[in-house]
Amino acid sequence: MKAAARVIILLLIYQLLITAPAVGNDKSVSAPATLRHAVLFSIKSMDFIVPLEELSILEFLDKSIGYIPNDIVKDGLPHFGAKRDDWLDKVRPHRGFDIYRDKVNVVASGDGRVIKTGEGKRAGKYIKIKHDHGVATLYIHLSEIFVSKGRHVDRGDVIGHIHGPTGNAVSPQLHFEIQIDNRSLDPLILIENYYRTETTVIEKLTEHRLTLPAIIATRDKMVSDYLQGKRKRKTGTVKLKAATSPDYTIYTVKRGDSLSGIALKFNTTVSRIGKINQLKNLNAVMTNSKLKIPLKSIYHPETQFPKGRSNNLKRAPEFYRVKPGDTLWRICRNFGVSVEALKQHNNIKGSNIYSGQRIKIIFTD
Repeated sequence: MKAAARVIILLLIYQLLITAPAVGNDKSVSAPATLRHAVLFSIKSMDFIVPLEELSILEFLDKSIGYIPNDIVKDGLPHFGAKRDDWLDKVRPHRGFDIYRDKVNVVASGDGRVIKTGEGKRAGKYIKIKHDHGVATLYIHLSEIFVSKGRHVDRGDVIGHIHGPTGNAVSPQLHFEIQIDNRSLDPLILIENYYRTETTVIEKLTEHRLTLPAIIATRDKMVSDYLQGKRKRKTGTVKLKAATSPDYTIYTVKRGDSLSGIALKFNTTVSRIGKINQLKNLNAVMTNSKLKIPLKSIYHPETQFPKGRSNNLKRAPEFYRVKPGDTLWRICRNFGVSVEALKQHNNIKGSNIYSGQRIKIIFTD
């Protein structure tokens, strides 16, 4: 009987503990563990969260270091240390991570005090927060600022909002930067350390490290071509189209892909893909590798074939099976058809499609 009473008392104490409100700075109680406030890394015994609302750690990686901007030349790559302004023939290093999201609230990554707010031609609206132990975080390319200088903020407090690009950003994004004693630090090192036992996170980070060199090389070539064309236009030696529309896009090879299948999907040829990527072996491609696909083949399939030869021999399939991650815009871009026509031919309302859905592709040459 006495043992049963002790058990009941212990259960009551446990219930009181788990329902009691957070007090003070007890990390075990107050540390955010929900999707709304996912932990990003820990430094000097302080946990910092993803600086955008409702973004998990995996989504953060996909929208930052794993993201390829639409205008890869002018927007640059999102990782720490990436080249900036090289397309202007001036090079400076990128000191943070760019997170590509629009119409989303920006939150304080950690507890601290706002020491600076402002607006600049390059940064747009920005906020700087000072934390303990010489740590500071910066939030750049904001559309709105909800805090003022001198205000104390708690981790997870909404401090700003993103709605469209600001400053020199081409697409809507948040530039997030962490500093220790006024020196910028690569957050990737901290993220890897915090999630070192999480297999899914480490696998995604490993994939990023493996594919990044090829993406950097691709962009360097695009920037070089842009600058070369710019110099030629300046001297009047040649007329070139503006480089805001690159000559090729980047495709991530999926399991089961072949060069011939990729060429058919994009209305181009294996030899064109091999040439633009300088491939020595045209019989195999590595899963998750990045390939440059000529944009002309997407928008002008008739240019891929000699005169007098029907391009129907290389037409994309009449039906397409939706894959995970597909969007209407991406499918239409890949097959060179309009979103409106695709929706009309398939009786699609709105923009929702689902994995496995069979979509009819009709061409109007």
